[in-house]
Amino acid sequence: MILFRNWKKKEKKAISITFGLIIVLIAALIDTATNRNFWVFPRIMGYAFLFFNGSLAIILANSFVKLNEQVEDLNRNLERKVEDRTVALHDSLFQLQNLKEKQDGDYFLTSLLIQPLARIENKIPELSIESYVNQYKKFLFRGKTGEIGGDICIVGNIQLESGDYTVFANADAMGKSIQGAGGALVLGVVFQAVLSRSKSSYTKKRPPELWLKDLYVELQAVFASFDGSMLSSVVLGMVGRDGFVYYTNAEHPWSILYRDGVASFIETELSMRKLGFPKNNSQFQIKTFSLLDGDVLLIGSDGRDDISIKQTTGERYINEDETLILRFVERSEGELLPLVREINENGEITDDISFIRIAYRDKTDKKMISEDIRKQFLEIQSNAKAGHLDQALGDLLRLIETNPHPNFHSFAGKIYFQKKLWNESITHLKIAVNENPTKETLFYMIAKSEFQLGNFQEAILWSERDFLRNKENKRNTKLFFHLLDISQNQDKKSFYLEFLNHVENKELLESLMQSDKHQMI
Repeated sequence: MILFRNWKKKEKKAISITFGLIIVLIAALIDTATNRNFWVFPRIMGYAFLFFNGSLAIILANSFVKLNEQVEDLNRNLERKVEDRTVALHDSLFQLQNLKEKQDGDYFLTSLLIQPLARIENKIPELSIESYVNQYKKFLFRGKTGEIGGDICIVGNIQLESGDYTVFANADAMGKSIQGAGGALVLGVVFQAVLSRSKSSYTKKRPPELWLKDLYVELQAVFASFDGSMLSSVVLGMVGRDGFVYYTNAEHPWSILYRDGVASFIETELSMRKLGFPKNNSQFQIKTFSLLDGDVLLIGSDGRDDISIKQTTGERYINEDETLILRFVERSEGELLPLVREINENGEITDDISFIRIAYRDKTDKKMISEDIRKQFLEIQSNAKAGHLDQALGDLLRLIETNPHPNFHSFAGKIYFQKKLWNESITHLKIAVNENPTKETLFYMIAKSEFQLGNFQEAILWSERDFLRNKENKRNTKLFFHLLDISQNQDKKSFYLEFLNHVENKELLESLMQSDKHQMI
C-alpha cells in the first residue's frame, strides 16, 4: 500500500522499485515456463534478482548520500536558520503585540464611553442605593488597567405629577467583551436619552406605569432593530418616596428581597424574553411591589449564579442551584460588598457580575388606626353589606372628616360607584389610589366612572394603567379597547393588540378583532 501511494505521487524511488519488481516477476514467469517445457530458455531468475538487489542498493546509497548532504547543510547553516526563524518569530510577536494594543485601545475607548452612562444618581432620602459591577474581561492599556463586558447598572431621577421617582436598570447584554459592551453602550445611551426627555411637561404628566412602558418600548425597538444579533436581559424599575416599586423583568435573574433576616425572590416565573426578541410586547407586564421600612432589594445579573465550585475530589462544576444566592444574601445580611466576598469565597466567578442594592427607610409618621375607629369602620362595612348604603355612607363621611385613611376613602368611593354617583366616586377613589398605589383594583372603577361622565381621555389613562399592570382583568381590557374605538385612536389600539397576542387572551383578542363596537358588560 505504501509503495502504491508513493507510485501515485510519481516519486522516482517508488517507480524504480516497481520497475525492478516487474523485471523479477517476468523472470519468474519465464523460468516457470521453461521448467514446464513450454520452451527452452536459460534460467534468468538469478540475474534478475541480482539486478533487483543492485537497484535497491543504489537507491539506498543515493538516499543516504542525500541525507548526509542535508545534514551537512543543516550543520553549516543551522545558526543562520535559527537567526532567520528568530527574526520571523520576533516579527510575528511584534505584529501580535500591535494588534493586542489596538484591541486594548478599543476596549479602553469603549469602557470610557460606558462610564458616564452608568451613573448612580439618587435624590430620594428614603432610599440608599449602591451598585457593583465586575466585568470578567480585564485588560491593560498603556499602564492603565480596565475591564469590559456586557453588564451595566444605571440609576437616575425623574419627576412626575405623582411625585419624585428613582429609576434603575440592571442589564446584561448578550456576548463577551466588545460585543457585550456594545449592547451595554446601546442600552445606556437609550436609557439616558429617555431620562433627559423626562424633563418635558408632557412626560411629567405621565403616570409611572406609562413612563416605564415608554422606556421599555423604546429599548425594545432599538434592540429589535439589530435582528437578533444584540439581545439583553434587564430589570427596569422605578421607586418613589413611599417605597412602592414599579418594575419589569426581561429574562433577568429574579430580584431578591431581604426582609427581617430572610432572603427570598419577589418573582416565581419567567414572564418576558430578552430585549430584542421579536414580538416581545405580548409578554410585557408591569409588576409592583411595596418595600417596608428596613427592606433591602437586590437586583443582580446571572454572574451571581454562574460560579465554579470546587468539589472535595478536586473537580469543579458550574453551580446550578439558583437558591444558593439566597443563602449568600442571608449570610452577608443584605450588604453588597460582603455579599460579593461571600460569592468569591465559595466559588470562582466565571462571568460578568453586577448588583444594584436598594435599601428603604420609611421616614414618615404613619398614624395607626385606633381600636375604636376600627370597630366603627367594621360596623359601617356591615351596614353596607346589609344594603343600608345611605346610612353607611353618612357614617363613613363623618369618620373621614376626623380620620382620612385611604381605606376609608376607598370604601366611600366604592359605595358612590355602586350608587352611580360618578363624580363623588372619582374623588374618593383617586385619593385612595394616590395614598396607596397598591390598590390597582380601583383603577377600573375610576376609568368606568370617567367613561360614564364622558371624560374619555382620563378614562383611557386609568384603564391603560390597569391594563399594563394586569392584562387578565377582562372587564378593564374590554373597556380599554372600547374607549380607544370611541376616541378613534387606532394607532394605540393596534399597538396594544400586540400585548394580547398570547394563549390566555386568545378568545378576548378574537372578540376585539371581530368588531370595533364592543358590547359593555
